[in-house]
Amino acid sequence: MKCTHYNVFVGINSTSLVPRLGDSFLESEKSEINNFYQSSILPFVGIQSKFRLTGNLAFNVESQISFKGQKRNEIDYKERSLYFDLIPSVDVNLFKGLNFGIGGYVGIRAHSYFSEKFTVNLKEFQRSDWDYGAMVFVSYAFDRLMLRFSYFHGLNPVNKRLYNFGGGPSSTLVGKQYKVYQIDVGYRINKDN
Repeated sequence: MKCTHYNVFVGINSTSLVPRLGDSFLESEKSEINNFYQSSILPFVGIQSKFRLTGNLAFNVESQISFKGQKRNEIDYKERSLYFDLIPSVDVNLFKGLNFGIGGYVGIRAHSYFSEKFTVNLKEFQRSDWDYGAMVFVSYAFDRLMLRFSYFHGLNPVNKRLYNFGGGPSSTLVGKQYKVYQIDVGYRINKDN
């Protein structure tokens, strides 16, 4: 297995934190959590090594530096976290230039920034430095340029927060994981032989 070329990517993330799959709470509570925060548009850069397995099948190893986070404009709340991600994937060339791929990712949070003037029925409870999950992408290459759309779904709750739904006396601990959409432009450094 030989590295056939490298791709350098620059793009944007649309990130949000969503309730973890499998957490049990009412549908109205889930809706309240999903509607409380808005997604953030944040930048990322990456470099990928591509290894050709067969004529149409390739193994990729990508490293990214990305910002992930969320916001709520009504209370001037912003959360930004800087991640270093490692993304192994496999892609298949469907026809000339069009690829479909699946893989996974693991990332470590290097730094976080929070800006919040006040909090309504919410306090931070627990955070994880690690993020990992599954991803899928579609890309189209024309000569040395590539356009790629990716979706990442976190499997690890990066934030666990205590929510007080409806102002009642009891609170619910909710784990939230990242849901990330990426769009980027890539440039191939060296061509296939």
